[in-house]
Amino acid sequence: MVAHLACNPQDYPNGPTPWYNCIQPTNASSMPDSQVPQGLFDQTFSSPHLGGNLVLFADGHAQSIDHGWLTANQSIWNWQNTTPIQFP
Repeated sequence: MVAHLACNPQDYPNGPTPWYNCIQPTNASSMPDSQVPQGLFDQTFSSPHLGGNLVLFADGHAQSIDHGWLTANQSIWNWQNTTPIQFP
């Protein structure tokens, strides 16, 4: 799975953010880009899309998932998670 990494709109001109580290995740919270502190790339997930974060799944489909749900279920971003997840 792939999702947007945190990037405050003021930081957009600074270029792309690095990939999220699923081997040693630190914080998989999700929020609107406007709530991300400026200069804190890759500390969390965020999205410029209204209502949620656009997530690309391993089977190739993409789905917008609510920031609140993603934040409440942070273990899905750990590649070692073996618990089945029911997505909204």
